Amino acid sequence: MSGTHDLSTVSSRPLNDQITYLMLTPGNNVSPDDFAESLTKQALDVEPLIGQAGTLELLKPLLTNPSERIRASACLTVAQVFTGQSKCLADLPSGTVGLSPQRVQRLKAENQRRDALLRESLEKGNMQDLTLNGVSNNAGGLCDYLRALTEHQDPEIAKLASGVLEKRFPDSARSGCPAMF
Repeated sequence: MSGTHDLSTVSSRPLNDQITYLMLTPGNNVSPDDFAESLTKQALDVEPLIGQAGTLELLKPLLTNPSERIRASACLTVAQVFTGQSKCLADLPSGTVGLSPQRVQRLKAENQRRDALLRESLEKGNMQDLTLNGVSNNAGGLCDYLRALTEHQDPEIAKLASGVLEKRFPDSARSGCPAMF
């Protein structure tokens, strides 16, 4: 589904990283339609392997892929799956395959609702509410989610997430998040 790849750039990395790279990076001779069609499922499949922050890191370059179909699928994936990543919806051309103006408005409204709840939880320091957003109910899952939120398109939420991350996991910048398993 993802085409053929030159693994020399990732061969020294852990196996999980190699697998996720293969799944979320279009290789040579890839069918843009096939790749785009499976992208959301692939992203959800790799998230348990490399976390939300790692998955988002692999998806972001797809937002500028030469294929309109891959760009649109990547945008829909990040807007639906990752809190605070719907900014790309404004850049999609009108009439993009599978993307009606009503669907875009629904996604934006849902992201605004999630952002309001998220901002409130972060301001109060209420991490228990984050588990309602699909965050793994363990230290590694919370740390990973907060790392992904530091990339939030709303600078206020990104700053709040950075503050909570630093307070709850002071060594995460140096040593990474605890294991999620």
